[in-house]
This record gives sequence, structure tokens and C-alpha cells, in this order.
Amino acid sequence: MHLALGGVRGETVSFRVADYAAYYRMVAREFETVLDKTPVYPLPTSPDPVEHCGVCRWSEKCRAQWRAEDDLSLVAGLTSRQRQALREIDVGTRTALAEPVQPLPERMDRIGREALQRIHAQASIHVRGEQTGAILSERIPPPRDRDGDLIPDQRLLMLPNPSPGDLFFDTEGDPFFSSDEVDGIEYLFGVIEPGRQDESGLPAFHSFWSIEGGTVTTTGERRAFESFMDLVMDRLAAGPNLHVYHYAPYEPTAVKRLAGRYGTREEEVDRLLRGDAFVDLHRAVRQGIRASVESYSIKRLEPLYAFDREVDLLDAGTSIVEFEARSCPDNRSV
Repeated sequence: MHLALGGVRGETVSFRVADYAAYYRMVAREFETVLDKTPVYPLPTSPDPVEHCGVCRWSEKCRAQWRAEDDLSLVAGLTSRQRQALREIDVGTRTALAEPVQPLPERMDRIGREALQRIHAQASIHVRGEQTGAILSERIPPPRDRDGDLIPDQRLLMLPNPSPGDLFFDTEGDPFFSSDEVDGIEYLFGVIEPGRQDESGLPAFHSFWSIEGGTVTTTGERRAFESFMDLVMDRLAAGPNLHVYHYAPYEPTAVKRLAGRYGTREEEVDRLLRGDAFVDLHRAVRQGIRASVESYSIKRLEPLYAFDREVDLLDAGTSIVEFEARSCPDNRSV
């Protein structure tokens, strides 16, 4: 059996059929057993969220089904293992988790005590929010040690003191982009600089596109990455207490990957990492507050800080699809 892995390397790996024949026979028997039964159409199915949902054309249909069934998938932060464990004790809906008929056990298989309390509280505030027709939120008290002292770097305590040179960083990438050189590409680096204002008096915004001559290229990606890093290091020289805020761990991961990919700005990246310059706001939000939302994405949380959006925000998956749709067949032109 041969498996073509694709990608830049174009690697093909081979396996002995005899090493997997027993497993194949078992799966085939189970499949034939299902076929021997009289099926009832349409077959009852229940979708579970997976990573591919972000770019799947059926995601809205699945989400509508979850809402209609009040599925556990609507509980923010609930893992597939936790959903399965809850269903095994007949807690199959979000409301059943929020308002259980019988008290939930102190702990369960695959769900620890603290995790069970957390997901119960998340389901509860979500259900209360829908009942009141408002986005509710509450602050989660910071943890304390046995002596009653606050534990540093936990929940909202992880946020550093503000610095005049602080930056807010986001990058947009396409993991499906492929060429003869790389798999995946970062096509836009965006930075907001509240400490400086543009001509209209708003915080300065810097955009670095990985585009050369109307096409996305690896040369353009390298140039955009270097320009972004040069901006950060210039601001760091002016204010040593600078922080680079981002939402979720993707941005520092991308920065490290690009420094290694092109062998450039490595010392600068290392300096930022060792100096704890990157601050993950998603971690602060997830640990520090609880809200009646289906996910803790920035768009879902906008009602909490009364943000009035003038242009609709596409989610990350939709942005990738849009990028691919506007690209040429070789994924290089936008």
C-alpha cells in the first residue's frame, strides 16, 4: 500500500499489506454487519465539531442542528472526550448540563473535579444569557495559594502593566497554500500601535502584505515578516517595556516558524520570547472571565465592550476560503 503525502517534498510512503490485513478484515466484517441490518433512511446522524469545521461548507447546517437540539457542542471549551463522558451519564444537552435533573458527580471518568465545575458554570451562564436575551459575563476570581496569597501569572493577573509602546498584532495565513518551496503561507501581518496616531487621530495601523507584483510569494512573505520584526525592534529600542499583544497562540508560533524557515531575525525573535514580550489575550480572557457565548472568539465577545462594528468581520475559516477563492489555480495570485 502506498500513501502519497503531497506537500513540497512530494513524499510517498509504503506499507506491507500483511502488516495491516488483520485490521482490514476486522473493519470489513463490522462494515458488512452494518449492511446486513435493514437501514432506516435518512440515517440518524449527529455532527461533532472538528478542526475542519472552520472551512467546511456544511458548518452552518451543523451549527443550526446543534442549536435546534441544544447540543453539548454549544458549550464553549467543551472537549469531545468530555462530551462523550457526559452523554454516557445521560447529560446530552447544554441545558441538561446547566440544570441537571440529578446532581452531577464530583468527578467523572475523563473529567476532573475542576474541569467539571468549569464546564457546568459555562453551560449555566450560556443558558441564563439566552433566557434573558443578553450577553452575560462574570469575572472569575484569581486563584490563591494555601496561605491565601494571589498566585501570579494566572487569569487576569497574567496581564502586565501597560506600556506606552505596546503593540497589538495579528496575522492572516493560508495553511492550504502550496508551492515548490513551502506548504502554507502568512499573507498579511497587521499591527495596531495605540501609542501613535495616524492623520485622522486614530491609533496607527501598519499592514505588511506578502505580495509582489500582485502575487503572494515566499519572497514577499520573508520581506513582510522582516518588516514586521523591524518595526517591533524599533519600538522596543524606544521602550524596553513594550509588549506585543495577540489573541490565541498562533501569532508567536508563526513568528518562530518564519524565523526558522528563512533563517532571518532569529536573534530578535529569541529576544522577544525570552523577554516575555508576547502576551496572549485569549488566555487571559478564557481564564479571567466567563461569558454566555458559544466561543471566546473576538467577534463573539464584542458585545461585552460595546464595540459597534461598521464592517462585518469574517471568521478565520471564511477568510481562508475567500483567500483561496481569489487565488489563481496555483494559489499564488490575489
